[in-house]
Amino acid sequence: MDGRLPYDYRELAYDLYHAEDQLLEELVSLRAQRGMTQKQLADEMGVSQSYVSQIENGRKKLVTLLTDYALEVGARITYSVEPAELKPEGGRKYDTWKAAQQMQVTSEWSNGDITLGAINIEIKVSRQKPDHDGPHKVTVMGASGKATPWRANEDMESKKELVG
Repeated sequence: MDGRLPYDYRELAYDLYHAEDQLLEELVSLRAQRGMTQKQLADEMGVSQSYVSQIENGRKKLVTLLTDYALEVGARITYSVEPAELKPEGGRKYDTWKAAQQMQVTSEWSNGDITLGAINIEIKVSRQKPDHDGPHKVTVMGASGKATPWRANEDMESKKELVG
């Protein structure tokens, strides 16, 4: 190659950094349209309100490294921000494993009485891109806090089905 790029580097840089700014503006706008405060968003994200503010004011450059990468390899990045409700539900396929077990239980009452009974437990595990035949082990925590492990393919009636 003769050292010349087959595109205008400055124009690509402008387009990429403008797209990054637009992404941030559109996300902030959507947060405001939904009536969410920075504090509410921060709580949902598990970060501080100050951190969300830094993101929204451009002081946290969360997308900049990706933008820099794209610029240096000569790639365009486009972002699309739209309300989640615009994409219809039900168009995705997930592998799902169901496991069912009936267990005998005892209840100890404060007056000393003991009653026997049964409980039906159904567990559903989903993965969009499964890489195995089903759950190997399921652990159920009881009200007492004692963990009861089950081997899904040994102790339970298990079946795999495709839902979606």
